[in-house]
Amino acid sequence: MKNLNKYINVFVLTGLGQFLAIWFVSYITSEYSNDIVKSIARFDTAFIISLGFCSLGIGQYFPRYLINDETFKESLNDARIIRLLSSFFLFFIGILMLVIGQKEYAIAFLFSPLLFIGVDFALYVRGKQVSAAVCTFLRVSGTYFIVFMSLFLFLSDSDGIYIIYLYISLFIVLSISASIVSIKILDVPLLPKFKIPNKQVILGVIQLGGAFFLYSSCKTLIIPIADFYFTTSQMVEIFVFFKMYLLVFSIRRVYVQVSHQWLDNKRKSNILNGIYFIGTSIFTIFYLTLYYIWDLELFSLVLNIQIDNNILMLILIFILSIFTVYPTRLLMLNGDGYYKRILVSLSLLFLLTIPLFSNFLNVKYLISLVILFEFLVGLFCFFSVLKIEKKVKNLNDTLSNLGS
Repeated sequence: MKNLNKYINVFVLTGLGQFLAIWFVSYITSEYSNDIVKSIARFDTAFIISLGFCSLGIGQYFPRYLINDETFKESLNDARIIRLLSSFFLFFIGILMLVIGQKEYAIAFLFSPLLFIGVDFALYVRGKQVSAAVCTFLRVSGTYFIVFMSLFLFLSDSDGIYIIYLYISLFIVLSISASIVSIKILDVPLLPKFKIPNKQVILGVIQLGGAFFLYSSCKTLIIPIADFYFTTSQMVEIFVFFKMYLLVFSIRRVYVQVSHQWLDNKRKSNILNGIYFIGTSIFTIFYLTLYYIWDLELFSLVLNIQIDNNILMLILIFILSIFTVYPTRLLMLNGDGYYKRILVSLSLLFLLTIPLFSNFLNVKYLISLVILFEFLVGLFCFFSVLKIEKKVKNLNDTLSNLGS
């Protein structure tokens, strides 16, 4: 019951944050000029780029060490040093952006060393998932909530420029506050002990980060690659699919983060994977019931988004639920080699397939390609986990026979 409450609390906080984000975007795009919206969007994008760059490889390499009390402190310090060095690199990029007049990117990059001193990533692994969700809610949803209150109480539609300043200021202040809260929860020093991680750690982070970056690129490059081959109307259709794709993938990622501390256990991993699969199956049946019996399209009803290929989107959601926890479990079992080979080979194949079959491209083909790609990633990770489990079992059986 305690773990169930933990899941519910995390998903309530995450879900409320997603809805606040959607409402905020909906409101500013309808009430304010394109310049105001563009400025906020640029800062948002810069923050996402900063977060992605500073987190590259961290979420893949360190969880197995952070979960262990014996390796926790040293590994946490190594992870923080790598994030700090990455943020200092962005700081100098920010100076360059300031010089060339890209102020929104410059602000996000210049504040990177302060934005990413936190240890939110470790809270999930240490069994403090609700605290991690609270920190994320404070950073993102707190900004939206206060801006909304200001819009209704103090600001008018003509105060667009102040909304930009308020939004960016709040985001920075609340991000720093969330980082400090995460540090206090884990009771670690405000700044890490400056000690360069050993060569093996750095190499492991770079290799896993590179593989995951390539895998992530399959999502982020959908729009620019498709832009060469599709019409404007098709691009709008792809853009809507892309946004939903990221939303669905984010929901799965949150579930896996909450489950992190149990994924080194075979039985618990299978149960957690089964729970997500069953939950997704129930959602699929519910969606199809509303769609075919009452002619209600759930995505449009809840998110106010019209998806032309809603059934394919539903298939993608279902496919992502089949092997939910196994890519992360593969890393928990030290299957780094398998993980890198799977992501690199399938990602390259995916990216090469789009232009190779450009003459036959249509939106349904592209979505079907994404579905196949995600299915194969999950399937190969699952088989790799089985292979490692078999090796471990054979080794234990051999040691047991020797001992007897």
